[in-house]
Amino acid sequence: MNFQRELIARLSQANGRLKRDKIRVTIIDMRGLLSLQATLPPLPSETERKQRKIALGLPLSLDGISRAEKRARLLGRSLREGSFDWSDWRQNQKRTAQGNTLREWIERYEANYWQRRPKNPKTLTTWRYDYRKVFDRLTLSDDLTPEALLRAVLATEPDSRTRQRTVRVLSQLARFADLDIDLRPYQGNYSIHQAAPRDLPTDDEIVAIAQKISNPSWRWAYGLIAAYGLRPHEIFHARFYHAPQLDILDGKTNSRIAYPLLPKWFDLWQLDRTDCPNCTGRNNTDLGSRVTHAFKRYDVPFAPYYLRHAWAVRAIGRLDVSLAAQQLGHSVETHTKVYQHWIGAEIHRAAWERLKNSKILP
Repeated sequence: MNFQRELIARLSQANGRLKRDKIRVTIIDMRGLLSLQATLPPLPSETERKQRKIALGLPLSLDGISRAEKRARLLGRSLREGSFDWSDWRQNQKRTAQGNTLREWIERYEANYWQRRPKNPKTLTTWRYDYRKVFDRLTLSDDLTPEALLRAVLATEPDSRTRQRTVRVLSQLARFADLDIDLRPYQGNYSIHQAAPRDLPTDDEIVAIAQKISNPSWRWAYGLIAAYGLRPHEIFHARFYHAPQLDILDGKTNSRIAYPLLPKWFDLWQLDRTDCPNCTGRNNTDLGSRVTHAFKRYDVPFAPYYLRHAWAVRAIGRLDVSLAAQQLGHSVETHTKVYQHWIGAEIHRAAWERLKNSKILP
């Protein structure tokens, strides 16, 4: 860690020397690889100068910084003298010496990804379902080019979650490779607002369906999700240390606590008598799938996440939004973005009645 700080200091010193010498080029660190940044002449297909990055293929090291500073001075001199020619720098952008196929770039990106993140069930699930699913749709023997990435994006359904994920992941790969392409205009208008269920079960329906689940362990799991708004896999990470407070020790987000919005459900399903289903899974996605399959097996007419959504909507007007967000394991921003559009006339009316009866109004 101290050596890393020393490298950052050396990089800052190199940029300081360039600025002192009035060389309008900056050396930047792009996830462990060095690039030059400057306002450059237009490409042959363009008409205006713009700020760009030129990848050097040099690592963030003492030798890499020294060599990058020499390249920065060379670039600065060519800009000052008017001798800049894109053909002198495009080979550096392609990094052909290191390999430029999609397979090679993805391998480098994955290696860098695990240098920045610990390997655990949570991060492995993210890599498998967010990144690997996108990369597996690419023709890995092709070169990494703007055209190849754009083809992959346009092969997905517009305004879909898949399109949005593909744009996000391939944009990260492009930034890592210093590839000059902006995929954001193609990401579309997908949002969870469109995908989230609108026909949530009522409280009475939730209770009635629970009574039909014959297996005590799965009835307990159903009740825990409904009462506390858990993600399906979180039932396997939940503990009662101070009931009815529920401690969620792990899951998609950090540990947190939650309470039942309807205390009567805690007693109705005797949730403190823990009877968790005996399931195993390699990761949280596998555990969540066990819950989904159990719901289907016991003819529950909706997916487990409907119970979580119902908890969130139930909390509107009853629980401060910051507390509701924390108990669901959301940021306030995410919580309001996802659920506030479900505020209907009945919720407004109930809030008005509480306000009227609270004697706050004159």
